This record gives sequence, C-alpha cells and structure tokens, in this order.
Amino acid sequence: MKLTKLAITVLLTSTIGAVAAMAQQTLDTASVSLTSVANTTITSLTGVAGTISAIGCAVTTPVTGSPTANIKVTINGTSKSYTVYSGSNTFVASMQPFDTVVNSPLAPGAFQGDAILLPYGVGYGVSLTIEVDVTAAASTGALSCLALR
Repeated sequence: MKLTKLAITVLLTSTIGAVAAMAQQTLDTASVSLTSVANTTITSLTGVAGTISAIGCAVTTPVTGSPTANIKVTINGTSKSYTVYSGSNTFVASMQPFDTVVNSPLAPGAFQGDAILLPYGVGYGVSLTIEVDVTAAASTGALSCLALR
C-alpha cells in the first residue's frame, strides 16, 4: 500500500511539476473538495497584468458519486465557465482532450492522479479570479488545482 501511494504521489508531482516547468511560473494552487457545494478560489489578483497560460487540476482523492463542478475564470469583470464534472464522476467529454488518465481510460477523472491541463493563453489587466465552483457534491473526491502564468 505504501509503495502504491508513493508511486501515485511521484506521478502526480511529476505530472503537475512537468506542467509547471513548461510554464513561466505557477501563479497559485488550491485544494478543492468535491464533497460539498462551495466555491474555492485558486487565485485572485487586482491591479497587476499578465497572461494565464494554463489551468490544471489533478485528482487527489478518488471521485465517487455525481458531482457537478466548473472552473470559472473572471478577467476584468467578464466571466467564462468550463465544466469539468457534470453529474458524473468522470471528466466531461469536452475536457477529455486535455486530460492525463492514470488508472482507467474508461473513467477519466475518477481516480487519484488523473489530471486535466486546460491551455489558456489569455491576458489580464485590471483583475483576475479563477475559481472552482462545485454545484452538486460528490460522495468522495478532491482535486489539487493550479493556475500557470
């Protein structure tokens, strides 16, 4: 069991680490529980300019149940949402081109180590907020999310 946890930890760290290394800078990170309806802020900036190169999330606790969760990006007061889970414990089809599936290609997003990396490449000037909005809770599940500059 310890060897399995170690292997998953190394894989998760190397996947997120490789993603972060490709970008200039990790802007912020956040742990997101999928087991309660809530909004979790990954990053919130005011008065600075830059570019978001990517937004990523990795499963840290296996996802069971039927969560609904969105990544919401607000730049200079204009919001856009990207659905990650929609009443299922797997990534929605539109996110699957951006996923790294560790355990089962039949259930991407359900297992520890599964991850998505959404290329973004959008600049911001006045303000930026990136959140994960859980609108329907999972039975179990958690993510570690990051924003890359």
